[in-house]
Amino acid sequence: MRDSMLAVASDGKQYAVPSYGYWENMFVNKTVLADCGIEVPGPDYTWDQFLADCETIKENGYTPIACSLVEVPHYWFEFLVMNNGTVENHLDIPAAADDAVGQKWTAALEDFKALYEAGYFPANTLTASDAETVEMFNQGEAAFLIDGSWKVGYFTENAADLNDFAISYVPAKGERKASEAIGGISMGYFITRKAWDDPAKREAAVEFVSQLTSDEVLSTFVTTEVTALINGAKPSGLNPLQQSAADANANITAIAGAVQDTITGEAKADLFGNIQNVVTGKLTAADAVAAAIALN
Repeated sequence: MRDSMLAVASDGKQYAVPSYGYWENMFVNKTVLADCGIEVPGPDYTWDQFLADCETIKENGYTPIACSLVEVPHYWFEFLVMNNGTVENHLDIPAAADDAVGQKWTAALEDFKALYEAGYFPANTLTASDAETVEMFNQGEAAFLIDGSWKVGYFTENAADLNDFAISYVPAKGERKASEAIGGISMGYFITRKAWDDPAKREAAVEFVSQLTSDEVLSTFVTTEVTALINGAKPSGLNPLQQSAADANANITAIAGAVQDTITGEAKADLFGNIQNVVTGKLTAADAVAAAIALN
């Protein structure tokens, strides 16, 4: 197991043996991109290339980015924050809007505003549901969608042709690389102290967990999920979208957890609720950050 993927408790100790978890990255509609003469982005995709592609996609009558800013702005928020910082400092929380981290969050919201003003989100992004914008992407009306590993299952069940889609990389700027993503371990195993303290059970419990978290067994459990395995899981029998996700994950060089998960529910609701006000010019990005931090 990779040491960096082992969860550390508040006392500095590691109690759980990780099995698998989630990732967030960019889904692309290959049919839309092909119609616009755009290649599927690779792990070196830059922000400038992305903006140029969005303009081309828009000129060809498609929506560049499938996203409901009223329901799910958080996927883009995570990557826009990382784009204005680094994967190493992604989980830092601002103490004030004018400190270094607050300025990073402010810059992320200003990037949101720039994308909105350029017309790269759906025309109804301020009122549409997540289900509506995802269906736009599914139906070939939009090119890019940031979502999580769980969405692979959705498209597996609902897409007419999985060959229309691929997992790509969120465009990078600044110090971040496009091969750096959001993700983490969400499932693992514990051995109870009662079993550990029983000589007749300890060996069996350890062997059981060791088997469940081995390269071979985990590869039968996962499809595209993140694992802590040094060698990585090697699932078989994947459909085209699952295989695309596995291929993309093989190129991921670093991950950070979601910073939104480290702030209070009140701060999160206020921050994401105000993104609509920021992009429409009703509130400055700095004021939105300050208001959220006051609730944290």
